[in-house]
Amino acid sequence: MIDDKSTAALSPERRELLKLLLEDDGVEEAPPLCRTRRDGKFPLSYVQERMWLGERVVATGAHVTLVDAQGRLDVSVIEKVLQEIVRRHEILRSTFDAETPVQKLNENWTVKVALRNLHELPEAEREAEIRRVIQEEREQPFDLVHGPLFRFSVLRLGQEHHLILFSLHHIIWDGWSYRIFLDEVEALYRAFSNGQPSPLAELPIQYGDFAVWQREWAKTRAVREQLSYWKNRLAGELPILQLPRDRPLPEARTFEEASHEFELAASLYSAVERLSREEGVTPFMTMLAAFKTALHLSTGQVDLLVGSPVANRNRAETEQLIGCFMQPVVL
Repeated sequence: MIDDKSTAALSPERRELLKLLLEDDGVEEAPPLCRTRRDGKFPLSYVQERMWLGERVVATGAHVTLVDAQGRLDVSVIEKVLQEIVRRHEILRSTFDAETPVQKLNENWTVKVALRNLHELPEAEREAEIRRVIQEEREQPFDLVHGPLFRFSVLRLGQEHHLILFSLHHIIWDGWSYRIFLDEVEALYRAFSNGQPSPLAELPIQYGDFAVWQREWAKTRAVREQLSYWKNRLAGELPILQLPRDRPLPEARTFEEASHEFELAASLYSAVERLSREEGVTPFMTMLAAFKTALHLSTGQVDLLVGSPVANRNRAETEQLIGCFMQPVVL
């Protein structure tokens, strides 16, 4: 039982959130996620709407992923495979209105795979050309109004060595989609190479159906109350991280970004896992606490906002859909 005595140590904000969660009796359930009408237009999901608005300010480049393919590769079969995936997933055939937040479903586009032969170049030149092609792909924007919002190409490095480049706009794609995409490419390539039909079952719903469902779900009482709580919790002037700098910030924001990857020693990660088990938390929570501690030691600030992406696929119906479900949240 949770009573006033057991919640006395919580802050007023946390007591308010706990009260909301406990009062949610589950009577008003989320609407069913099912196939909706097909008139060629769908609303945007909320994450798509954020990207659509951002695109009106700064055009973004492509999200480029690579597959290192060893063995013989039939480009004509790859084209057939990609054509089938584009047919299966309506989001890959979607374009976006320039003035209103609406996505339009297009008829099946013809997929063409650009083939670049690099196997005759000296190794140093070949590596430089690969880097150039990847950078060129990342910087080349997409036309959200006319589409398509994907590009596919193959770099031939040898008779049995290829790099397959998949370039897509983030508004139709996320990290989870990449895994679905690769699984379907593998299954379809194996089938089509042997003259067999697609082994994949038709999708019961599409991303547009999810966008319609999400808009209806947002109207439920539980969502409205939680949204109200978080608007109040994050209201006002948000703290700006005052990290020590070795040079002044530019006058205008550039929206440039960078990433830094590193590996933990096996012994250190084992210690993180052990500590997490002892405290009843996940390793992510432990690492986040360490990261915020480091930020506090560098800045002296105690109110720290850290953004983290979440997969946001909390419905079984979305597990096999290509599309952008990923949502950044503030911690």
